[in-house]
Amino acid sequence: GVRLVGSEMCIRDRPEMDQMDSLLQESLWAKQAQRALDEPVELAFLERLTEQASKHPAGRSASIGRELKRKLGVGKDWVVKLDEALSGRPSLRDASVMVSEVDSYRILFPQLSELRKAVAIGKAWQEQARRVQAKQTRGASTRATLSDLERILAVGLDLALVVPEVSLLAMQVRT
Repeated sequence: GVRLVGSEMCIRDRPEMDQMDSLLQESLWAKQAQRALDEPVELAFLERLTEQASKHPAGRSASIGRELKRKLGVGKDWVVKLDEALSGRPSLRDASVMVSEVDSYRILFPQLSELRKAVAIGKAWQEQARRVQAKQTRGASTRATLSDLERILAVGLDLALVVPEVSLLAMQVRT
C-alpha cells in the first residue's frame, strides 16, 4: 500500500506499481496497434509495432499482434511487387489494379505514390489519344494534323506504363 510520511507519499508495494505500468504500456500499444490496423500506416511504423507485439503475448493484445504480423507480411510482399512494377513497364490496367489493391490494405508505400502518378499520367494520355482517334475515324471537321499525332505518339512512347492506345496511334501515324 501507500502510506503518508509528512507531505510525501511513500510507495511500499513496488510490484503493484510495476504491474500497473505494464498494463498501461500494453493499453497504449494496443490502441496504437489497433489504429495501425484500421487506418493507412507506413510500413516502418507497422514493423515497429509488430516487434513490440512480443511484449504483449496474451489476450486481446496477442490477437492484435497476429493481425499486425499478417498486415506486415502483406506489406512486405507488396514492396517486392511494387519495386518489380516500377523497374519494368507494367500495363496501365495492371498498374491501376495494383494501386487499388494496395489502397485496400491501408499500407502507405513511397513507391505507391510514384505508381499512382504514372497511372494518372497514363490515363490522361489515354483519354487524349482516344479523343484524337475518335476525331480521326468519325470524319470530324477538325482532324488532328500528322505533326499533332506524332507529338502525341512521342509522349505515349515515353510513358512509364504500357498503354494499348500507343500502338493504335502508331498505326494511324504510319498510314
